[in-house]
Amino acid sequence: MLENILQTLPQVLIDGIALGTIYAVVALGYTLVYGILEFINFAHGEIFMVGAFVGTACLFAMNTTGWLGGMPRWSAYVLILVAAMLFTGILGVVIERIAYRPLRRAPKLISLISAIGVSFVLQDAVRFVAEL
Repeated sequence: MLENILQTLPQVLIDGIALGTIYAVVALGYTLVYGILEFINFAHGEIFMVGAFVGTACLFAMNTTGWLGGMPRWSAYVLILVAAMLFTGILGVVIERIAYRPLRRAPKLISLISAIGVSFVLQDAVRFVAEL
């Protein structure tokens, strides 16, 4: 019993640290967005989700083209992270220009409804693309 606990403890600690880091990054993003724009962006988590899907798609594309076998793993991870960050950065700018900027002077409730709408659009777009 004690051996079993000692074998699983390192993995549980790593999982907890990774999950806590993800929570911290999302909370930091919410704080920064609320501090600058003064509304809660409910699409913030969905932008993270899109980044994860883009990273996974890049990994699969690199694997099918044979690039993954011909380069060190750390450089593949760096390329995947850069691609996901660029895509989500551009997506964030597009969302801000289309959905949030026109509503800057509107009441907070309208901005909140717009953020929820963007969240639904991103969820459904990922669901649609994932089913292809």
